Amino acid sequence: NLIRSTTAPTISAVVMMALGVARSTIAEDYALSNQYRRDLTFQVGGAVDPAVMAALTRSHPAYLAEAFQTIDEVWGSDDAYLCDALELSDERRDALKDLLLEPAP
Repeated sequence: NLIRSTTAPTISAVVMMALGVARSTIAEDYALSNQYRRDLTFQVGGAVDPAVMAALTRSHPAYLAEAFQTIDEVWGSDDAYLCDALELSDERRDALKDLLLEPAP
């Protein structure tokens, strides 16, 4: 659905953060999502101008940069944000890494 399509890049950014991915890589990946975005006007019955829909469903790198800045200002670090704001403990992060990362060769 539309909400899932517009929030997926943001959710991916948070998961990547939890996995310890560098912010620069997260930002590159976030920006790439625009290359794979599709027209979702059909999901709202064609009642929305396609240009408006495109603006609503695009990933905006400036928004991600603002989110990183807010994390720094409010929580001080990605680790503190993940732990304090999202209640994602080190144990849960380790479990996530075990599920999603492959061992280095």
